[in-house]
Amino acid sequence: MDLALNNGFILDANGEKKALNIGIKDHKIFKISPGYLDGRETLDLQGLLITPGFIDLHIHEDKINDSGNLEIIEGRALTRMGVTSALGGNCGYNFTDIETLIEKINSRGFPYDLGLFIGYNSLREKLDINEYQEADAEQRNSLIQMMQTIFTNNKTFGVSLGIAYHPGISNKELMAIGKVAAEYDALIAVHLIGFPDRVIENLKELIAVSAETGARLHISHIGSVASYGRMEDFLKVFDQAWQDGVRIRGDCYPYSAFCTYIGSAVFAEGFIERLDCAYGDLEILQGEYKGQCATEDIFQKLRKSKPETLVAAHVMNREEIIKAIRNDRIMVASDITMNQGEGHPRGAGTFPRLLGRYCRDEELLDFYTGLKKITSQPADWLGLNNKGRIAEGYQADLVLLDEETVIDNATFSEPLLPPEGIEHVILNGELIVSQNKSTDLSKGKYMKYQRGDNNPARDFS
Repeated sequence: MDLALNNGFILDANGEKKALNIGIKDHKIFKISPGYLDGRETLDLQGLLITPGFIDLHIHEDKINDSGNLEIIEGRALTRMGVTSALGGNCGYNFTDIETLIEKINSRGFPYDLGLFIGYNSLREKLDINEYQEADAEQRNSLIQMMQTIFTNNKTFGVSLGIAYHPGISNKELMAIGKVAAEYDALIAVHLIGFPDRVIENLKELIAVSAETGARLHISHIGSVASYGRMEDFLKVFDQAWQDGVRIRGDCYPYSAFCTYIGSAVFAEGFIERLDCAYGDLEILQGEYKGQCATEDIFQKLRKSKPETLVAAHVMNREEIIKAIRNDRIMVASDITMNQGEGHPRGAGTFPRLLGRYCRDEELLDFYTGLKKITSQPADWLGLNNKGRIAEGYQADLVLLDEETVIDNATFSEPLLPPEGIEHVILNGELIVSQNKSTDLSKGKYMKYQRGDNNPARDFS
């Protein structure tokens, strides 16, 4: 065997710890045994817990910089907290042309295995459709053709919509998107309009699209759109849709502040009233005002002169976030968003925060349930039938952690601080993080969405 992991523990289906050793060969889990295993390399885990590699359903991937090279700021942060697979192109945006990004990944590798959504907002902007403008019939036809071409050529996992950023997206467009997504059995991942007076109406609209077209529906970062006093009503609609047969799931991150660009439509005129907040609830995350709470003058200045400045809005209700994360059909994802290495700590802390704070310390859900929300459940929902579980023949994506010490360290002032307790990370059978330090950021590959009976997108209860 290429690598043998000895003296570790695995959680069984009942959440009980079992002493088992793992042998890796040809990038896969070759053997699971209670007996000692030999390999070309061996690693004594000294009682660490072995888990599947974490699957992050919602990221904003590293960009290609001005020199034409892939940045790896976000990739390093994600892998150090155990992420081995992730989906980019969320909230309606591909920051890099999909084919260009795939070419870069194929030529130099990537920090983790990356799959992509088609960013619908990006397609609209290619056609010069304003964010508040509805696409006409000719434009809708062009958008459909563009989506079909990308699905066919690049095997993307679905299409993402940032309705919060392009409120001009019409119901006619949504129906057209639903039909295309259903044709490819792909996901529609949606950043809803996150205002208390609009979010449930917007959710019902998307549920109706899914029900009529048959497309699978994923609601992104539910906490950031519904934790303003509407979560209970939101989850009732969400759960009822599932009971009615709509294939719907969602994700949520374990923080009570969202993060986005100050120039986005989220902060259009009237947001103070709609979110029932104050300018001082916005924390500037970069630039000359980094670390300061906004005033009206600072807000207007940055929105006009530096609209790509990231801000954190400390406006979300933590108890409602907990309700979302406890929901059986809601998984956990980071929504990593960085700009020149600055941004929200969720990008370096989400998964150890879930396991360390929410599961172990506060006992808001048990450790095994927390793990499922970042491993097997995302794998099932995405149709990754060789990931998300520890079983012979599965891809050797593994996290070796200390469940007694795992915890997040990242803060809003230092958002890239690595966690504690994530000791080693293995991707495709290769050690990419050891003792909390990156060892190789090129072992990841581009993930294609495999349709058909051989690799179905499985549902979970």
